[in-house]
Amino acid sequence: MSSSAFHCLPRVLVAVALALLAGCQVLPEREITEPAPPALQPQAAEPDRPTRLVDAMDALQNGQFDAAADMLESLRQQSPGSPILALLLRQLNESPEALLPPPYRTLRVEPGDTLSELAERELGNPLLFVALARLNELRQPKRLQVGAELRVPDRKPAIAGGGSDDSAGRSTADDRADAVNDVTGDSKDDSRAQAQDAAPADESMDAAAGNGSRRSELETVAEYLLASGQPTDARELLIAAGREQSLSDGAEELLVELSLDSARAEVENDQFATATATLAEAMTVLGPGPLRARLEVQRTRLAVDERLARAEAFEQRGLLLEAYREAEQALALDDDHGLAIQREAALREALVADYHDRALRAWRARDIDLAIRTWDVLLEAVPTFEPARVYLERARRLRRRLDDPE
Repeated sequence: MSSSAFHCLPRVLVAVALALLAGCQVLPEREITEPAPPALQPQAAEPDRPTRLVDAMDALQNGQFDAAADMLESLRQQSPGSPILALLLRQLNESPEALLPPPYRTLRVEPGDTLSELAERELGNPLLFVALARLNELRQPKRLQVGAELRVPDRKPAIAGGGSDDSAGRSTADDRADAVNDVTGDSKDDSRAQAQDAAPADESMDAAAGNGSRRSELETVAEYLLASGQPTDARELLIAAGREQSLSDGAEELLVELSLDSARAEVENDQFATATATLAEAMTVLGPGPLRARLEVQRTRLAVDERLARAEAFEQRGLLLEAYREAEQALALDDDHGLAIQREAALREALVADYHDRALRAWRARDIDLAIRTWDVLLEAVPTFEPARVYLERARRLRRRLDDPE
């Protein structure tokens, strides 16, 4: 390499170094502008949810009395003549001691009790659970502690408009009727009929519309009680109301379903008589029609099943005569019942074989009187069994010869 080249090298290196230093300088930061977010489109306001009686009932059960009062007031503006709303609001606005006056007695909460059920049983109206909760300072009516002691009036209160607290000389049916009047808005006098007779046609139509609204509220309360695990209270409310006025189609259908469900549960516990009574009670408030006929059919089936269950129990104990009589009664209730037909035939055959054999053994053992008694019983139960009739006549002739040998 020439000397001139060596002389140029330092200058080149310096130039390269300066270039590198220039590249390593920290550049000033640039301000980065964020893109503006897209403008939000205004959303349409959601329509206010209409106030429902079910929501008010739920608030009452949860002890939210102020919220329930607001909802009930809103509902009353829509249905100013509603007796159910009036009754519920009255329990919130008046002192519980005024609605449920003393003297009081104490009861203990048992497993399975609900406040609505206790109100129905002790006060005659499941909707009075609000007053009962306030009387006992319960924060949440739907939460009852087993073993807790509650105050209840000694007598069912007469809280219907203008009612007196004096229940002397009144029957339980009268007390229940008054309590139901608070729910249905009816009274046992003829004021409703007089008002309808005196009202012009337009007013009569308005009254009819009011009754439809009332029945709708009744269904709503019953459905609420059912949804909150109180089917017995719902059923009793519908029956009590049905005794005072005609139920709507929806209320009748609900009553039938509740009664059938209750009867099924009772049958599962072998409470046939209770199940039959449950259906019969519902039938008392149903008019003629398919719903009543449905309960009648089911009641007959229950009676048949009860007889067959008894027959089986007697047969297991070796009591064939009693078993056969139960099966015979079951078949008499429903002569098309397949199981009843089978059981009656099988037990008749077993009874005939058993009693005829007993009588023959007594006859061969010269126990004429026992043979006669046994064939008598057999022929009373199964009069068509001719061999027993033939042998019985022979035994009676022999008995007469022995008693009068000439």
